[in-house]
Amino acid sequence: MSVLYQTLEDRDNVDYVEANGPFPGDQRDRWLGEGYYYWDSFIDAAHYWGYVSYECKGKDYIIAKSEVNIPQDKLLNLLEPEQIVMFTKWIDSYTRTFPNSEATVERVLNHAETIMGSRFPYIAIKAEFKNCFKYREYQERIYPYHGSKAYIDLKPPVQVCIRDKSIIGADNFKVIYPLEYAGAEAYTF
Repeated sequence: MSVLYQTLEDRDNVDYVEANGPFPGDQRDRWLGEGYYYWDSFIDAAHYWGYVSYECKGKDYIIAKSEVNIPQDKLLNLLEPEQIVMFTKWIDSYTRTFPNSEATVERVLNHAETIMGSRFPYIAIKAEFKNCFKYREYQERIYPYHGSKAYIDLKPPVQVCIRDKSIIGADNFKVIYPLEYAGAEAYTF
């Protein structure tokens, strides 16, 4: 079971959001292709996205939570070495097919889906969104020694793009932040 968080602009319409969410990713930010974008496991990433996408622009944000069971054989998990190897083969195929075009994550995924057709089994894609956090208050890292550039990211910014909304299930999108919207079942963090 994955605990997932989606950050949205606060438009004082929590009932509508809970009844109709999740919402598909904005076209300019959908680096994993079309789908419903969530931050995986760590709510700090959802707060960071709220800060840079809304608060910095003078707007408020909300965070909704879903708990989703994604079948492992339907999840393209780009945190797993064997799936990264498969993805690099897709990159090679894309660059051979389109030598004058930049290979982006979305383009490579679309290419793989086109080539595989109905054999493309993935209804969700999971990947770490590296180097997206510019503010330390949203990061938690531990270093092997003082002054090291290397670190272990204890709350990595991992995104999940769910391409098939039906696996999220009905009544599985609850606003948990800000707390005044969350009610008695508020997520405490």
